[in-house]
Amino acid sequence: MPANGQALPSWLGAPALVAIACCAPSVNTTTPARATPASDDASAPPLVDVPSAAPPEPAAALAPPPIAVTTATSAAVTLRCRDGHVLVPAGLYLHPYAENGAKPQPMDAFCIGRTEVTTSAYVACVATGRCQVTPPDPRCNADSQDRGDHPINCVGLSHARAFCEADDGRLPTDEEWSYAAHGADGRENPWGNARPTGNVCCVGLDSCAPAATTCPVGTTPADRSPFGVLDTAGNVFEWTSSFLGSSLDSPIARGRGPMLLLCPPEPTFLRVGAKRNPCSAEALGFRCVSKPLP
Repeated sequence: MPANGQALPSWLGAPALVAIACCAPSVNTTTPARATPASDDASAPPLVDVPSAAPPEPAAALAPPPIAVTTATSAAVTLRCRDGHVLVPAGLYLHPYAENGAKPQPMDAFCIGRTEVTTSAYVACVATGRCQVTPPDPRCNADSQDRGDHPINCVGLSHARAFCEADDGRLPTDEEWSYAAHGADGRENPWGNARPTGNVCCVGLDSCAPAATTCPVGTTPADRSPFGVLDTAGNVFEWTSSFLGSSLDSPIARGRGPMLLLCPPEPTFLRVGAKRNPCSAEALGFRCVSKPLP
């Protein structure tokens, strides 16, 4: 089962407050006037009326302690994401290929890139010295002047991690990526269970009419998850931070609906004429997640 980080795990409202105050006996908070009795002792000090202390208010005394608002409610009402990221609210997620009898697992709210990281954004990070240069190859988008709005490709796991950290984020776990791509209802693809046709940009596979290159991010509007995340079924496969079991040699990449890939951490290129392989360097990219903003 995929794991988060080093090991991949298996896939109030407030109760109604009874108005007790309505049933409590009525309390008269007005102190009645007291008559000053006559005194035969002229030297005795006069009696003075002292107002009685106000009785405690029943409603305040019976008020319940504050109730914590659930993460799901907070995500729907108050949380937001930085530019370029969309909010994936807290909820329950059951992977479409989960084993029989598996229960949905709770997911915390998080923000994830609306699209894959673009070539122009990655090249800008390289210019700062915080990101690694991609291999010099015509199949790599960083080597093409006209692919700045395409997803960055030809990146290994270490490339992806370095960029996300430099961008004050991190790679998504396998569960986070899958939840963001499929929603909470277990659908196989962002749009439902129908097979992809011309509604996605496919590279790296022989199915779904693969494109010769990647496509500009966000240009296939049908490839949209219930949360508004784009291009999870098309364009490049994407690195996650999860590994299969305890093996650090089996990092997980996601894409093409529920497909799970176990690619080498530093992928290589296929030789010319070889059959397409989703783990080939030109087919791998990534997106980042970040913390929601209050």
